[in-house]
Amino acid sequence: MTLEDVVETIRKITPTFALPFAKRCWRHYQILHSNTQETLKIQEIHRYYKSKRCSSEIKEVLSGIRKYGLQPFPYIWAEQPVESTIDVYFDDDKKLPFVFLDGKRLYYPREMSSEDIQRYHYSVQMVEQHPSSPHRYLTDTFDVSDTDIVADCGVAEGNFGLSVVDRVQKLYLFEPEEKWMEPLHATFSPWKDKVEIVQTYISDSIRGGSVSNTIDNYFSDKEPPTFLKLDVEGFEQRVLTGATKSIESGKVKKIVSCAYHYADDEEILGNFLHSHGYSVTPSHGYMIFSMYDELKPPYFRRGLLRGTI
Repeated sequence: MTLEDVVETIRKITPTFALPFAKRCWRHYQILHSNTQETLKIQEIHRYYKSKRCSSEIKEVLSGIRKYGLQPFPYIWAEQPVESTIDVYFDDDKKLPFVFLDGKRLYYPREMSSEDIQRYHYSVQMVEQHPSSPHRYLTDTFDVSDTDIVADCGVAEGNFGLSVVDRVQKLYLFEPEEKWMEPLHATFSPWKDKVEIVQTYISDSIRGGSVSNTIDNYFSDKEPPTFLKLDVEGFEQRVLTGATKSIESGKVKKIVSCAYHYADDEEILGNFLHSHGYSVTPSHGYMIFSMYDELKPPYFRRGLLRGTI
């Protein structure tokens, strides 16, 4: 019997509010009683940590994988239902779907269905930016200020930029994918005076400017950023390399960078930031970012590194 079969059976005899609980119970049963590849990997991970002194963060994620499996975020706050949390609307003038984020419209590509938007927005906002998430960019003690010039590298739909646009001096949005251009311009149209949307990859090399560029080159004739946010699918090291002059100028006061795409990201990125005088703090908790057969010790990865100077 599959999870869908169980849910359909429960749906007929159980109120809707109980369905998330039913799903979790069946998921727990599968993890504990099936001899799947996932179960074997979970057992392997627990054997690895059995003889080690584990921090409370490691103990929490070890408990989480027993309950929720090898999910990117094996925590209870990531197990909430999508449908009950996100409303999708349609702008008749712009002909684009949107959701509300902090009371502001966040637009999506016209080809995305409401269901796809719900799933996507739930993942990138409700889970990744949950207050307890290892992927949450900002905290109570690591935040933007009204004098910050923010360079957001790896924007996608723009949830981070929209969350800070009212609280910064200037916002640069670097995003290479064409599909996000129309919704980004729609989302940030109320802030045209302070937001620049730049369609390019940010890396350590310059290729036609619009293909790929560096932070140092792009800001060579502009006031440099004071805050860098990097979420560029494993190219974070290259972005930092291409921002070396800006960083060494002392203008870049804060950097938040993803550190989970590769197993050695935390070490390599942390060493770079330390070598340039930053105080480095990892985000709380861990993520799982690999297929089962690629998941190697120590298995868990920090979501982000935050650097402050």
